[in-house]
Amino acid sequence: MLLCDYQRAVAAAKELKSKGLLLRFTEMTFDSRDLYREWLFSHDGRAKFSSSRAQGHTSSPFVFDEGCEPMHYIGGCDDFLDLASTISAGSKEDQETAKSVAATRLFYQRMGDDSDEELLKKGQMILNACSAGHIEGLTAKAFLEGHPVLAKMLDNKPLNITKGVTAPDGKIFHLDGTETSIFGAIAEAQLRAAAIQKIAGASATPVSVLLNFGSFT
Repeated sequence: MLLCDYQRAVAAAKELKSKGLLLRFTEMTFDSRDLYREWLFSHDGRAKFSSSRAQGHTSSPFVFDEGCEPMHYIGGCDDFLDLASTISAGSKEDQETAKSVAATRLFYQRMGDDSDEELLKKGQMILNACSAGHIEGLTAKAFLEGHPVLAKMLDNKPLNITKGVTAPDGKIFHLDGTETSIFGAIAEAQLRAAAIQKIAGASATPVSVLLNFGSFT
């Protein structure tokens, strides 16, 4: 029996999941081709993606990774099959990395704004599931290797960066490739904010500087 592209992509996703290389995937089904295309061309479909390839997508399936921020467009059936083949054919180390990345996404999707106590509790739940074999192909060791902060917390070891500790002035790069540092970027943003405030006057909405970054310590 010949499978359509959508069925082939779903079969490949299920195979990755059975190997522990994909923790979850969501099938979006529509009752007709017209309903699928209505979704695809709507604000809830390809319009959510900035990629020009995504904007030009017209076929089924439309595969994307919603575990990223922003969501990442993968492509159609052939693109996903190529990705699945690459992951499956990778070295043992590459596959362990893929499993750890998948677990990381699930872990942080569940974490939200948890306190340290809640974080430890949920981390321990995933470790127990790994040890019991409920997450096929992912060992507790591999999960902890991908979550060094959690590993330190479970061992009651001090973290390198904690609340109240001066942030390191690490290197960062602008999109044009020019180099600066964390503190330099803050200073640049503050200068821009001050200039906007001066031009707009006292009635302008105050401009805040927001840093959003992650660090395994």
